[in-house]
Amino acid sequence: MSDRLRDFLETHGLADYLELFLKERIEPEDIPLLSDEDLVGLGLPLGPRRRLLRAVADAGSASTVHERRNLTVLFCDMVDSTVQATRLDPEDLQTRFHDFRAACEATIAESDGFIANSFGDGLMAYFGYPAVLEDAALCAVRAGLGLVERCGQLRTCGGAVAVRVGIASGLTVIETRRALRGAPEEVATGATLALAARLQAEAGPGEVVVSDSTRRLVQGTVQMSALGARSLKGFSERQ
Repeated sequence: MSDRLRDFLETHGLADYLELFLKERIEPEDIPLLSDEDLVGLGLPLGPRRRLLRAVADAGSASTVHERRNLTVLFCDMVDSTVQATRLDPEDLQTRFHDFRAACEATIAESDGFIANSFGDGLMAYFGYPAVLEDAALCAVRAGLGLVERCGQLRTCGGAVAVRVGIASGLTVIETRRALRGAPEEVATGATLALAARLQAEAGPGEVVVSDSTRRLVQGTVQMSALGARSLKGFSERQ
């Protein structure tokens, strides 16, 4: 039995018709494709048909849930990817990016990170979402150091790979869009994301640069060196 189908029908007062849908092997993703004629064929009276069609229309527009969460955000990218793009055959470049992303994804997963976005030569990951992590900052820093080590050992098309990493911690708003069809989509907003991206740009090959907020959370656990305050684009105070 499809739990999603049952939940959807029960929510809209249509639980009596569950067996009809199951008999025809209809899943939730099939419902938006059903016409009024299809519902007549299933034996639904006019009232339930109208309720179902309205529910489909409402679900199609998606519901949005906002959640405030303290996150640690990690940005990383491959050093000199543009140079490699001018030297390598497109298929070799694609292989290089694939091997790089696979190494990054494995490392981040090992540290309980959630990959929010992947974009060719880089990616963004959350620590502390969707699962809450008491040591999210430490997990992110360990992931960053792991990325440097693993990518430094990677040999793929175009030779050795170097990575640079930026990490920041702070309050973030997660917007989750849920629809009848497809998986939920999460979008995070807040200065923490922008700061992590700026810090990544400050990092050199094989370096992990963290915000002051992240430093305070992991101080005494990870050996760090001070880079000094930096003026970052978009931030009025030196970071």
